[in-house]
Amino acid sequence: MDFNPDEAVAAGWLRQTSFTAQVLLQISGFILKHATKIIALDRFMRNRIIARGGRPERTLVLPLWSQDTQVRFDPAGRERFRAKHGLERKFVVMYSGNHSACHPLDSLVSAAESLATEPDICFCFVGGGSEWQRCRRSTPNMLFLPYQSMTGLSASLSAADLHVVLMGERFVGLVHPCKLYNLLTIGAPLLYIGPPQSHITELLGSSAHRNWLLTARDGEVQTIAQHIRNVHALGASQVRHLPPRDCFAQSQVVARLIEVLEV
Repeated sequence: MDFNPDEAVAAGWLRQTSFTAQVLLQISGFILKHATKIIALDRFMRNRIIARGGRPERTLVLPLWSQDTQVRFDPAGRERFRAKHGLERKFVVMYSGNHSACHPLDSLVSAAESLATEPDICFCFVGGGSEWQRCRRSTPNMLFLPYQSMTGLSASLSAADLHVVLMGERFVGLVHPCKLYNLLTIGAPLLYIGPPQSHITELLGSSAHRNWLLTARDGEVQTIAQHIRNVHALGASQVRHLPPRDCFAQSQVVARLIEVLEV
């Protein structure tokens, strides 16, 4: 999944010059050099693997899949979730997933604070991690919820009118935004905050979702806030029910994975 120990070094969890990091990097390099086959989740990760000694002819790209047997757009669940958390008649901007150094949240939180005077817009942060507590605010337009169970995931994801995907500058090719595939199944517009060149922009820039992919770099708080205002002004009914990305359906991707492993 994530490319380690490189991710841990980039996040500052391991000091690159430390004995532990050096041992882990040596082990990782040996594995990459001698592996019969390596599956990278995107081309940026493939480039990282090859730079660390992976054989190009043995390293291929195969993405993850949506949990389409369990996650789908759920209109009834959407209304239940929104009623339970006081989100009726709100435009809901949601970040759902890990809150960590790999996914810098400061710009999104700052944008939420700048929109605190617009009561129709509410920000819902769902998940947990090292940054979850640090990002918590007591302002009325921000709601912080823990990870949702798999049985409740369709309802919580469907409750959003705009989903946010984050990528830290140092983590392109080290972490893969696996939640993206479930969000495509839900069919809400996406706000991506991160470097212009990444798997997210590459995938969605050439897909049916490109008209509803909004992008900004970390630190561009006013751009983020304006993107949110623009989608809110359109109304959720104008941008929902985008066609699902069938090429990431579990049945198709798993079949390709089995084919790769059996060759």
